[in-house]
Amino acid sequence: MNTKHKATINNGNMVLDDPVRFNHELRRYPEGTVVDVIVKRVKKGRSYSQNAYYWAVPIAMIADASGMMPEEVHDALRMEYLVDRSKKLPTILSTSTLSTGEFEDYLMKVRMFASEFFGIFVPKPNEVEYE
Repeated sequence: MNTKHKATINNGNMVLDDPVRFNHELRRYPEGTVVDVIVKRVKKGRSYSQNAYYWAVPIAMIADASGMMPEEVHDALRMEYLVDRSKKLPTILSTSTLSTGEFEDYLMKVRMFASEFFGIFVPKPNEVEYE
């Protein structure tokens, strides 16, 4: 069973958020068991505001211009711009797995797509009001 534990680096040392839970889980393994410990930076996922903008502005505008349903536009754009080819079989990523920076890169591609294929200008989040 794989479990995740959060920690913070403090003066070069790892400080677990919940050391009691971590040690409890270690006791589940027999003495002498070799385990993998992976340390990676936690990335901040896309923000609520980014997601609200995505659905209210570019997705709505492209759906209107294309005659497609918003979910269809979303899926088509993911197939175009969020394909992970690092594995044997390509997979389509979910926007919910993107960091805020990755999501902004994706939004830039979506705005460019709308301009190139439908001739529509999609304003940036700070250029439009949305809910």
